[in-house]
Amino acid sequence: MSKIGAILSLLKNNKEFKKRIIHIEQLEAQTATYGTLKVRLS
Repeated sequence: MSKIGAILSLLKNNKEFKKRIIHIEQLEAQTATYGTLKVRLS
């Protein structure tokens, strides 16, 4: 039962979860571009 409850709560929070994933991906992309810029400048 606890697994089903966890899955249901995940489905409810799916939209927020996707937003967080997108935000993390954007942060990673920004960090990566910043890293390459830093390397080019130095």
